Amino acid sequence: MLLKVVRTMKWLNLFDDNMALAPKATYVECFCSLLEPRIMLKENEKDFIVMQHKFRIQGKDGKTKTVKSNFLKIGEKNKTAMSVCVGYTAATTAQLVLDGKINKKGVHIPITPDIYNPILSELAKDGLFAREEVE
Repeated sequence: MLLKVVRTMKWLNLFDDNMALAPKATYVECFCSLLEPRIMLKENEKDFIVMQHKFRIQGKDGKTKTVKSNFLKIGEKNKTAMSVCVGYTAATTAQLVLDGKINKKGVHIPITPDIYNPILSELAKDGLFAREEVE
């Protein structure tokens, strides 16, 4: 494990005596400046997001079933999958609040149907949805 940590630190150039970081930068800004040149997509590359959630659900009758939710988004030219998923979700939510379709005040986690259902419905129109299967 220690060898893996040291390799990663070398990959980030943490042992480079000529490494220059902004003097008033935060720790996060410094870390980002180390990562950015190494993880930036090249001209012909695309990112992608793959998620799978598995739930084992036991009904009142005692029977158990497994529900899998699968999500895949592949980035496009000039539009990363990450920017689409994060940006569309934020923009969709803001629009629903402005339109009065989500009318709660304050900051809320989207764990209640009155918040997540309208968001998921709108995102599905843009092709952002998970496929569910029951085993």
